[in-house]
Amino acid sequence: RSNSQLSEAERQLARVMEHYGDADAARRATRRAFEASGGDIRQVTATVLDAARRALTLGDLRAGREALRQAMEADIPDGDLVYVALWLQLLERRVKASSDGSVEEALQSVDSTDRWSRKLRAWGTQQLADQELLGAAKNRVEKTEANFYAALSNPSGDLKDRLQAVASSQTIELVEVMIARDLLKRSSSYEPPKLPDGVKVP
Repeated sequence: RSNSQLSEAERQLARVMEHYGDADAARRATRRAFEASGGDIRQVTATVLDAARRALTLGDLRAGREALRQAMEADIPDGDLVYVALWLQLLERRVKASSDGSVEEALQSVDSTDRWSRKLRAWGTQQLADQELLGAAKNRVEKTEANFYAALSNPSGDLKDRLQAVASSQTIELVEVMIARDLLKRSSSYEPPKLPDGVKVP
């Protein structure tokens, strides 16, 4: 198998282990996916994005910080780095952890020419308020993302309703929609399925 095939296979395994509630196995598979990437920037980017998404969903601060560190060391595209940094920022707020400075460093390093990436960077560095980000969103994708970030940055009593609005969006390809759905699932006494007897995971 090629490095890209191995890396993709390990990412798939990580998602399966996440489904079964085995965060440690998912973390190990993610690490192997990163190693198998062989420095291929597309594989590295896909791996750190998936790791950052999972970290936010599971509330795994260590994994979120590791994903951002790897993203910065690999110099992934600015348009992707913005998301890895913002997900860690939301995760730190969610678990009430003080920033270690990596989010700020990552966002300051972003020099994207993409209009929406610049808006997200400005929001992440407190140059745009939630309502300003929502107002800057021009299309369905941007509006869904803006609603997601505004909801999680200021979790209030109606957080579940706001996440539900994101989760039911027609922009099903968005990672933010997947995160919203997973967060809602885990907020309602979710019990992950058990692995079949005899199955051993590396």
